[in-house]
Amino acid sequence: MVLAAITAVGWVVARSVTRPIERLRHGALLVGEGNLEVHIEVGDAPVELSELAEAFNHMAFRLQELLNRHRDFVADASHQLRTPLTALRLRLENVEDSIGPEGESDFRWALRETDRLGDVIDQLLQLARVEEGGKEMAAIEVTQLIRDRADTWSTVANQSDVELVVEAPADSWISAVAGTIEQILDNLLSNALKVAPPESTVTLRVVPVGPSVAIHVIDEGPGLTEADRLNAMQRFWRGTAEGTGLGLAIVNRLAEASGGTARLDPGASGGVDAVITFPAVSAGTAHTSSRRANRPATTKQPDRT
Repeated sequence: MVLAAITAVGWVVARSVTRPIERLRHGALLVGEGNLEVHIEVGDAPVELSELAEAFNHMAFRLQELLNRHRDFVADASHQLRTPLTALRLRLENVEDSIGPEGESDFRWALRETDRLGDVIDQLLQLARVEEGGKEMAAIEVTQLIRDRADTWSTVANQSDVELVVEAPADSWISAVAGTIEQILDNLLSNALKVAPPESTVTLRVVPVGPSVAIHVIDEGPGLTEADRLNAMQRFWRGTAEGTGLGLAIVNRLAEASGGTARLDPGASGGVDAVITFPAVSAGTAHTSSRRANRPATTKQPDRT
């Protein structure tokens, strides 16, 4: 009887320690996955574990607060910069007629840099919106969407003497945040058409891969080294003097927000094969989902600057 009582007491004491530790471990895993809204309750745990849980909750709260401040700062700063930058662009255009031949080169350089700064601001705003999270997933038919984006970019491709080719099976459904596929394709097509040589091809390909669907945007440009392909997804990485260095970072974050992945592989013809993978959705599931998922997102014409 005494031994049984000791065993029972020991089991109760052990559970009072191991259960809070397990909750803390699970909470730490959630924080590591980006969920900062975790709050750990340990009940009647020993004082030391209660204090540890309180410290953990305070840490998660402060991290969430700092992250929100960072996002707000990026969004606010970008909005505040947009108005004076637009005014500067207009002022430059107004003085164009008074610029002599000797100042023409500097004037054109100032316009280009103003436009590039505008692109940086727009993409910072886009990145801030992506990182807000909380967007609902939707079932999206990607084949027709890709054909629509290829049609939108066909004028830019024709001006560069580049052919856009779509290779995709009919009725391919994926799960993604509504509107993100268009943004991803616009960024990738912009990059591909900038490096694609005349009389080359940019291919948009959809490939089912087990429980996923991979979208490829393949160019026949000069390509990137292995190190550059790894670094290109980082913010403000610029392999050339052109661009903002944010486009591929946005692509990466948009893919992650939809539970997908993004990577750059070497192209078969020496260029770059940008591969974005999303969870696949069966056609039956897709057709029974909300009609909102099939409603085309509003897109703007590509920026040709």
